[in-house]
Formats: sequence, structure tokens, C-alpha cells
Amino acid sequence: MLVTRTFKRLAVAAFLLIGGFGLRAETLTFADHNFSIEVPTHWSSGKPQPPMIAAYQSADGTKGLMVTAAKLPENERARASGDTQTGMKKGLTDNGWTIESERDGMIGSLPSRVIKARRPSPDSSISVYLTIAGDELYALSFTFGSGISVDDAEAKSIVQSFKLLKPAVVQPMTTETTEPPSTAYRIGYTLGRIGIFLVVPVVLLSVWIVSRALERR
Repeated sequence: MLVTRTFKRLAVAAFLLIGGFGLRAETLTFADHNFSIEVPTHWSSGKPQPPMIAAYQSADGTKGLMVTAAKLPENERARASGDTQTGMKKGLTDNGWTIESERDGMIGSLPSRVIKARRPSPDSSISVYLTIAGDELYALSFTFGSGISVDDAEAKSIVQSFKLLKPAVVQPMTTETTEPPSTAYRIGYTLGRIGIFLVVPVVLLSVWIVSRALERR
């Protein structure tokens, strides 16, 4: 009985230790844009393209993250959510993506809109979380290589870690749009157009892995 209890305790301790390593993350603070997120320590940073302010990729290259934060004119904020979504969907479809779903969601404790899309060649998917707080538009855009679920646990942990550094008024997540295209629309469209740049490294890595496997046969 004593041996059994000791074994169980060791098993639980080992499980917690291994789980702890898997959950290690680095807190990244963006004071100029009033927020922070936590990214797994084994993800590496890349060179962001405006309007992105940061870009990261998983160690195996199968997952990518684009972080966007941009100031919005006061007269556009109330409908910026809808404008961003419309621009994003237009940019994605122009780039060969198929919109699979749109729904309400959360970024940290803030309400958001979530857009998921897929493209067959190269086989990949993208999941974008949008929210607007204060004078800022925020977007976390995740790209996943073949076989990686858009509900990936690491991506979810990043989304859940989002925090505002100071309180800010959160705009409602509407789907209404304005005419002519606004600042938010242009930001959304640009994000949709540059999403493919996160997919390319994933595809190149996959091709390299397959080629290496074939060489060893």
C-alpha cells in the first residue's frame, strides 16, 4: 500500500513537472499600445510588416502569429469592427482563402470577432481574433500548417493571455460597415493580403522534412 501511494505521488509530481515545462511562456508588453500577451518561450520572433507590430513562429514552423495594434480616428471607432472584418475577408478571398466561419469570441476578457479561413494550396488555415478598445484596433492572426487545428492549444493560450495595461472603453463587435473604405477597412484588407507570408515558411519547412525523410529511405 505504501509503495502504491508513493508511486501515485511520484506520477502526479512528474505530470505536473512535465506540464509546467509545456506551459512556459514569456510575457510581452506593448506599452505604446496598452496591452500585453504571453507567447510560448520556444516560439521565435520575426520581422513584422506594417500594420503588424510583432510576428512569431513556433519552433517547428507549423504555426505563426501576427500581432496588430493600430490607432483609429475617433469618428471611425464605433463601426471599426465591421469595417475591419469586411476588409479582412476581402483581403483573404483576394488571396485565395475561403472563409469557413465567423463568430463572437473573446480575447482575454474582451469581446471579439473570430474569422477562420482555409486555403487548399498550400494546405493551411488562419484564425483571426479582432477587438477594439479605447482608440486601438487589436488583431491576433494565427496561421497553421497542414494538419494543425485552428483550435490549437498554444494559440488558445496566447489569445487568453491578452490583457489591457490600463482600462479602456471596449467598442461593440458589430458587422456593420461604412462607405467609403475607412482606416479600419484598409487595415483589415492589408492583414488579409499579407496572411500568406506566414504560410510560406511553414510550407518550406514541411517540404524540407519530407525530402529529408525520403533521402533516408
